[in-house]
Amino acid sequence: MSFADDHPGYEIVTEEQARNWILEQLSALELARFECNVVFPGDRTKTVEHQRSAYRRFLVKHGGLLGMLTTLHRCRRLGDVAYNELRGRILKTLGATIVGGE
Repeated sequence: MSFADDHPGYEIVTEEQARNWILEQLSALELARFECNVVFPGDRTKTVEHQRSAYRRFLVKHGGLLGMLTTLHRCRRLGDVAYNELRGRILKTLGATIVGGE
């Protein structure tokens, strides 16, 4: 038996399942984006190191999520409307944010 046979919740069959999976990953992406804005008052070096590291992690998640979205769309697990809506939300995380200074 295959892994999917032994784990019935593993396979994505419906558009709702695909959408929920993307939304779950999108919330993790938004959290990763939020980490890019963390400031350590009084310790500029630590702030810069943390933000650079967080931004690299964010970009990896961002690219992975766009890849997941494209794959689900090409496999016809997501319709055009859902694809465009979710893609817009993913791309919106690239927007610049303003963080308070010292």
